[in-house]
Amino acid sequence: MLMRWLVWFLGLTRWTARFGVWAFDDGLRNRADVEGAYAASPEAEALHGSLRVADGHADSLMYERGNGFLAGSRRGHVDVARLLKGRVGLQVLTVVTRASGGLAPPFGAQPDALKIIAKGQGWPVETWESPRARAMHQAAKWRRWTEDDRIVALRERDDLEAFLQDGSGGRVALLLGLEGCHAMEGLHAGSSAGEVAAEVSAFRREGFRLMGVHHQFDNVFGPSSEGDAVAAGRDGGLSPVGELLVQELERQEVLIDVAHSSPAVVDDILRLTKRPLVSSHTGVVAHTPNGRNLGDAHVRAIARRGGVIGIGYWKEAVGDRSVKSIVDAMEVTAGLLRGEEGVDDPYDHIGIGSDFDGAVNTGFNADGHVLVTDELLRRGHDAGVIRRVMGANLVRVVKAGLPGRG
Repeated sequence: MLMRWLVWFLGLTRWTARFGVWAFDDGLRNRADVEGAYAASPEAEALHGSLRVADGHADSLMYERGNGFLAGSRRGHVDVARLLKGRVGLQVLTVVTRASGGLAPPFGAQPDALKIIAKGQGWPVETWESPRARAMHQAAKWRRWTEDDRIVALRERDDLEAFLQDGSGGRVALLLGLEGCHAMEGLHAGSSAGEVAAEVSAFRREGFRLMGVHHQFDNVFGPSSEGDAVAAGRDGGLSPVGELLVQELERQEVLIDVAHSSPAVVDDILRLTKRPLVSSHTGVVAHTPNGRNLGDAHVRAIARRGGVIGIGYWKEAVGDRSVKSIVDAMEVTAGLLRGEEGVDDPYDHIGIGSDFDGAVNTGFNADGHVLVTDELLRRGHDAGVIRRVMGANLVRVVKAGLPGRG
């Protein structure tokens, strides 16, 4: 009798986890309003066909989907075929290791949805409780994907330069990112500079070249923009070990992503670093006011540093999922930068950060970026601006931020 109850319980747990994956993934989210047939003008199609789109954020590594990323899939927003059809040349794939499951912020006391994802998809047992193990599991998947002939792994500046010089097309470069350094479980409030350096080195060896200090939750390094501390009015910025982390990321030539970090943390990152920064997937408060989006001062500071702000494709970033709202947000961002000292052209610091496969719904999939090109062209932006916004700006920052060989 006990064995029968155990079998029933394990079966229920398994199907509950699978239902959770369905709800978190492709059943209710990671859907597009329009799929496949995108209506763009002939002029936009022609221009877009000459672009190398660069997207600063997608969470596709979080999902298994069989071999769907490489072989093609009807699930989610992204696979290789759709990236190539969308003229994507560079895609940042960011590793999620803890998530709220989409409940409203603050996220501090909410359950860890990645437990459901890990269990329901049959990830190794060690990933069920460990953000670090989840990061390593997804990094190993990224390395397997980059063995495909259509994919280039970006680890060093030479990798990107060689890819850019190859005019044959038919390939996409993948950069591995980390959404939240809470995955560095070996670090704590009392960690030394040497311990921080060792942990950053360990993640770099796995292939990570872009790292955000935060995701949705506060951590040992400081407050998240969506965490309990900010909600309670206690945004104290980086902790002492957080300062050590940021200095070490800079020293080891890791691109720093300020998306999800609190305003005071972003101030501290700007103070402690000199290299260009990325806000990989965001909106701006001047267009869509909420605590997740970048304020005016940070938009200007990132641009003065030579960085790039990736405008998102989802509702919380830009107000709704329409192409109109995406381009509205870009133009509002440019307006904040117009006339700013140290900024030659406001459109030099705007990019795209779709958040595809990030448990969000969007207006289109990865093969539909032409719709943004079409809207920019319709509003009178010239080919040079469109080329920079759709990819060249992010490529410039990634090229400057990747380490040299050795």
